[in-house]
Amino acid sequence: MIRGVFFGCLYAGVIAVPVYPPRRNQRMTRLQAIAVDAQPQFALTTTPIIEFIEQSFAKEPELAVLRCLATNDIADNLADDWQSLNIKPDTLAFLQYTSGSTGTPKGVMVSHKNLLHNSEFIKSAFELTPDSISVSWLPSFHDMGLLGGIIQPLYTKIKVKA
Repeated sequence: MIRGVFFGCLYAGVIAVPVYPPRRNQRMTRLQAIAVDAQPQFALTTTPIIEFIEQSFAKEPELAVLRCLATNDIADNLADDWQSLNIKPDTLAFLQYTSGSTGTPKGVMVSHKNLLHNSEFIKSAFELTPDSISVSWLPSFHDMGLLGGIIQPLYTKIKVKA
């Protein structure tokens, strides 16, 4: 699901900020710090956890301002209205935040140029081809999960089997 949400953000010109969803009985300090820094307007999630997220966010002023949207409820026929984009290399693709395990999470701005450069470097270093097989167990909100599990197979044109 996050694959579609991430690319939907790129298509909409919205800066994605991949973060893990909150868990029960977990402090919200990391998410609060990211919300204060990034100033997001929306939290994109799925129907099974939207109610929990809305209830959790309502208790935290920094998160209560977010509008929660279930992305699995978006109509498929909206793809018929697709239009080509004018994305430049220096256009910001997403913000990647550190875990915050040693302090306040720090955000890094990742441009499309960064993504293409890193993808080419990884493709070359690992000698990837469209016939390569890619397996990832990393969550896609993690930088290695997003880059290695979603972006790299697309960049290398590796066939995806669902």
